Amino acid sequence: RSALVASVCLFLIVLLPSAASLSSSSSSSSSSFSSPQQQSKIITHLPGFDGPLPFQLQTGYVEVDESNGVRLFYYFIRSERDPAQDPVMIWLTGGPGCSAFSGLVYEIGPLSFDRRTDVNGFPKLLYKPDSWTKVSNIIFIDSPVGTGFSYSKTEQGYKSSDTQVVTQIVIFIRKWFDEHPEFLSNPFYVAGDSYCGITVPGITLGIAKGIEDGSGSALSLKGYLVGNPVTAYWYYDNPAKIPFAHGKGLISDEMYQPGVQGELQCMGIQPGVHRKSRCHRRVCQGHMPKPHPGAPVRFREPASMQSETEFKRTRDAPAAGGLHCQGWASAV
Repeated sequence: RSALVASVCLFLIVLLPSAASLSSSSSSSSSSFSSPQQQSKIITHLPGFDGPLPFQLQTGYVEVDESNGVRLFYYFIRSERDPAQDPVMIWLTGGPGCSAFSGLVYEIGPLSFDRRTDVNGFPKLLYKPDSWTKVSNIIFIDSPVGTGFSYSKTEQGYKSSDTQVVTQIVIFIRKWFDEHPEFLSNPFYVAGDSYCGITVPGITLGIAKGIEDGSGSALSLKGYLVGNPVTAYWYYDNPAKIPFAHGKGLISDEMYQPGVQGELQCMGIQPGVHRKSRCHRRVCQGHMPKPHPGAPVRFREPASMQSETEFKRTRDAPAAGGLHCQGWASAV
C-alpha cells in the first residue's frame, strides 16, 4: 500500500509546472513562463498511461494575492470536440479542502485509475470516453489555498474564508483569461460540487459584476451549476433529509408525523437543543465522529442566519481533541 501511495505522489509531481522533465518514456512537456506570477506546462505523457494523452492537458499556477504570494494550481483540459467554440467551465471540488484532482479522475474528467493494475510501479491510468471534456474546456482549480498544490508564501496567506475564496477565484479567472484571450468569446460557466454550493454562486455574481462595471474580463457568462451542493447545512440541507426521505416513500406517514419535529429539534432548528446531540448523530448514519486528523483549518458555522454574515464563515486552527464528520470528502 505504501508503495502505491509513493507512486501516486510521484505521478502527481509530474503534473507540476516546476517539476523537472522526465524521460520521454514517462512524460514529455514544454514549459512557458508568461510572468513571475503565472507559469504553465503542457503535459503530453503521464506515467501509467499507454502512449500520448488523447487530449491536451495544461497545468499551471495563477497568483491571486501578491502581498502573501498566494498561488492557485490548476489543470486545464481543452475540449476534445471543438476547443475554439465549446464552453469553458471552471470546476471546484468541495470539502472544503479537496483537490480538484479528485474531480478530474473520480468525477467529470477524462482519466481514471485502474487500481488492480500497475505499469512499471505506477497505477494504471484509463481513458474515460464519457468525460465532460468531450464537449467543454474545463479548468480544475485547487481551492482554497492549501488545497492540492495551491500554496502561500506566508502563513497569513493561508488564513481564508468563503468570501476570500470567492475573491481569489474571481481574480484567478481574470488573470487566466488574460493569458488565454482566445477563449474570451466562448460560453463560460462556473461549476462545483458539495461545499462549493456556498462559493459558486458568489463567484458567478463577482464575475457578473466585473463584466457589468468593466473591472473584469469581458466573458460570455452563461450561468453556474452545482452538484450535491451545500447551502446552509445545519439550517436547510441536513434538516431536509427526513422530509426528502418521507417524500420518496422511504419513511411512512406513521413514522414521519410523530418523529419529524423531534428530529428537527436535534438538528438545531429549534432553540435550546445542541446540534451535536446524540439524536443528530443518529440521523447522520455513516458519518461517524472521529478525532480530527489535524487539517490546517476548519470552517465554523455562523451563530445566526439573520444577516449577510451567514455566508461569511471564518477558518481557524482546529481545537485539540475536536471531532469532525467523516464522509466522502475524507475518503478522497
